[in-house]
Amino acid sequence: KLLKASQEKLQEQQTRMAKERESLAQQNKHLSQQQLEEQKQKEEEMKQSVSKLMSEMEQQKKAAKELHIQLEREKAKSSEEDAAARRKAEALRVEVAKMREALAKE
Repeated sequence: KLLKASQEKLQEQQTRMAKERESLAQQNKHLSQQQLEEQKQKEEEMKQSVSKLMSEMEQQKKAAKELHIQLEREKAKSSEEDAAARRKAEALRVEVAKMREALAKE
C-alpha cells in the first residue's frame, strides 16, 4: 500500500514537473536573469524531491521484499512444526490403540 502511494506521489510530481517545465519554457523568454535563476533553483529542488521519493520507494520495495521473505520463512517453520505435531499425535494414537488392545486381552 505504501509502495503504491509512493508511486502515485512520484507520478503526480513528475506530471507536475513536466507541466511546469513546459510553462517555464514559455515564460523564460520574458523573464529577467534573476527570475531565470529562481526558476532553475525551483526545478532543481523538484528534481531532488523526485529523486528522494524514488529512493524512498526503493527502500520500501526492499523492506517489502524482506518482509515477504520473513513471512515465507515463518510459514515454512510453522508448516514444519505442524507436521511434527501431527506425527507426534499419530504416534500417541497408535500407542493408545496398543494399550487398549493390551487391556482388552487382560
